[in-house]
Amino acid sequence: MTNGKRILCLEDDATTRVIYVSGLKLVAETVAVVDGSAGLAKLQEDPCGYGLIFTDNNMPPGMDGLEFLAQALDYTIPKVMISMPISTDRLELHCRIRELGGIGLIMKPTRLSFLRNVAQELLQDGISPTYEAYARENRFVL
Repeated sequence: MTNGKRILCLEDDATTRVIYVSGLKLVAETVAVVDGSAGLAKLQEDPCGYGLIFTDNNMPPGMDGLEFLAQALDYTIPKVMISMPISTDRLELHCRIRELGGIGLIMKPTRLSFLRNVAQELLQDGISPTYEAYARENRFVL
């Protein structure tokens, strides 16, 4: 049960976007957009209709994922998570995401089964033991 809440997926790469949507739609209706500006537009259309957001950080040329998270704080969205390539300082990025109200960082590439499990847990219970274990394994939690 996802309480009718949809997943909003922000990803600029078309192939990755299709893959994420194909996996996440098994958990809940998934709406995909190409950047932060489009994501904010979707939130403005239906501010209470989303229960989870997966966002990439690097989305040229417009608003990146961190800026999106900062602007999305104005909306009552209970869960936000960001996906980011492995080349960035992971702990620093994770901490910044948390400061902006996000759940944390999932590094690319990632398995669809993992994303589905995290999404299901967050939409159902508001917490994700699967993500918490992942964060510990990747030393995001000190």
